[in-house]
Amino acid sequence: MLVIPYPPQVHPRSFSPTRYAAANPGRAGYFSYTPGRLDEQERNRIVAAAELAEQRHGRLDAIVLPEMAANAQDFEELCHDLGFYRGRRTPST
Repeated sequence: MLVIPYPPQVHPRSFSPTRYAAANPGRAGYFSYTPGRLDEQERNRIVAAAELAEQRHGRLDAIVLPEMAANAQDFEELCHDLGFYRGRRTPST
């Protein structure tokens, strides 16, 4: 298992108050989070880390990213880059 601590930075612009928080000032601070882009450079770093883990340990069963580390499109692109998208790669045994 490879755990990826991503994103390396979280920007304040990624957070915004929810309607509930705006309608109830002084109460619990509910918020929404919008992940930043998982660009090609970041995807390449994750792929390189996965390849290194597989080389050193012979098998990689899972890659774990924090919840909401990427939006759906970026996640699909990462899966494609990893070669697991739609079964294009046979996992090593």
